[in-house]
Amino acid sequence: MIRRSDIDHMLRAAGDLTGQSQFVLVGSAAVIAWAPDLPEVMAMTSEIDIFGTSDDPEGTAFEIDSVLGQGSMFHDTHGYFVDGVSPDTARLPTGWRDRARSIQTTTGDVTALVPEPDDIAASKLVRCSDKDLNFLVAGFRHGIFDRKVVIERARSLDIADLRQGTMDDKIRILLGRLR
Repeated sequence: MIRRSDIDHMLRAAGDLTGQSQFVLVGSAAVIAWAPDLPEVMAMTSEIDIFGTSDDPEGTAFEIDSVLGQGSMFHDTHGYFVDGVSPDTARLPTGWRDRARSIQTTTGDVTALVPEPDDIAASKLVRCSDKDLNFLVAGFRHGIFDRKVVIERARSLDIADLRQGTMDDKIRILLGRLR
């Protein structure tokens, strides 16, 4: 389980490692950054997913994974890790950057752009794993996500290239779990 202070620490470590001062935070930890008092089931992660805003985000992801990633000394020492990802890892709805907010580390030297929770929820429907569905159900039941907004944004995502079913199929699965 990670807290906002852990996210701060991981962002500072990524900044120190890469020399970058700006990242984009996606995945479950992005919701923790927006709403730090989440139900425990939603905070049960040991990682943050970030990508750099430099000209070489894939190189940054590799560098982060090598030093701060799963199984690293950083992970062994702190019990959490940084997953360097590509900007294409999380499919986010159009306009997400306009709704996102920037968070700054306590030292002020690293910032992360954090998509708002409904955008993260829509993104989680793309993969639609059991873990993602459990996270979404908890978020809806605790009033973190707005059902109408998430469904609207999820339907706007183009996932045809993934060949994993339609978004309407995924929404039906989610709604079935919410009953």
